[in-house]
Amino acid sequence: MKKIFIVLLLAAIISGCSRHVIKYSISKSSILCRQERSIDIETFTDNRPEQERTGKNGKFLKFASKDSHFKENITVSLSRILEQELKKSGLLIASTAQEDKRNVSDYTLSGSLEHFQAALQLPKTTVVPYLKQVASIWSKDEFIIAIEIKIKLTDTTGKILIDKCYIFNEDKKLPTGLLSSARYSRGFNYKLKLLDKALSSVIDDIRNDVLIKITQD
Repeated sequence: MKKIFIVLLLAAIISGCSRHVIKYSISKSSILCRQERSIDIETFTDNRPEQERTGKNGKFLKFASKDSHFKENITVSLSRILEQELKKSGLLIASTAQEDKRNVSDYTLSGSLEHFQAALQLPKTTVVPYLKQVASIWSKDEFIIAIEIKIKLTDTTGKILIDKCYIFNEDKKLPTGLLSSARYSRGFNYKLKLLDKALSSVIDDIRNDVLIKITQD
């Protein structure tokens, strides 16, 4: 048991040392833009609270995601991911449109990142010295995921086609395990993986809404 615990701990430490690259996984959209339409995707504005970006204040944020955990600026990643998904669905992205000798894109997608965080709340029972090994059998780690992204889609006349806020909130509890074995097997970056999964859901909604509006326009 002790050897297994050490292996899990070392694996968790190693996985927590490298910076996280945001990953997402969504199905190919059934909505395709068959007409030649171009879109300019602006880098999103970062409106997140300072505490959320740094994670320095408060005991709860001690185990929360923060900017230093990520390899790339989050707003840059967000814009890039949306660009990839819309391009796959048949839209010409601004750079492609310019190569096509177009001066102005048919649409502009802009927005802001209001919240993007995953936090881990440790169970109180696991910090009681004489109960730790026993209590961790039934105790649970609580993960709180919060994503809020505002987007705006406009055409060449400035007409607003979409002005919407996309919100994802989740409270997830998972077993800590004997000697915290389940926690270590998940890894220190598990909260970031949950954040990736949540972002996939939000990106899917944004992409489909944009495609619906453009194909109907």
